[in-house]
Amino acid sequence: MESELAYLDRLEITKSHYMNATRNAYSYPQSCESSSVSLNTPLHRRTLCPWDYVQDYDEHRFPPVLTVARCKCRNCLDEYHKCKPVLYSIHVLRRECIDNTIRWIRRTQLISVACTCSRPSLVHVKRKKKWKGLADVLEFRKLTDEDVL
Repeated sequence: MESELAYLDRLEITKSHYMNATRNAYSYPQSCESSSVSLNTPLHRRTLCPWDYVQDYDEHRFPPVLTVARCKCRNCLDEYHKCKPVLYSIHVLRRECIDNTIRWIRRTQLISVACTCSRPSLVHVKRKKKWKGLADVLEFRKLTDEDVL
């Protein structure tokens, strides 16, 4: 995730924009039943991480309507992977009022264009060996005395 955030820094996208785009990329309620697939079934319904397309409307943005992908589930249909949105940055114009003047300012916005399966993130934690103190030292001496005899 840190490499993703480093890339986003170059695009002038904040971590909160990234988190909002990721959070908004999921549909609720989640319906993850596998459905019958034929040759005519669209790609977004044939994958292990299905998604739907929805219209995102914002009257203060140009274009006001964007078509974005919404993941239908958090876990992939194979149950071993997580469903993650594929994010894409686009340039939009935002209407802002500055000094009582309406201006259109170019901004970068993240949108989800698809969903894909990925391995869950793992955090490795090193376990410290517990030190019992004097009891460990006595146990060590006891073993060395037996070895000498």
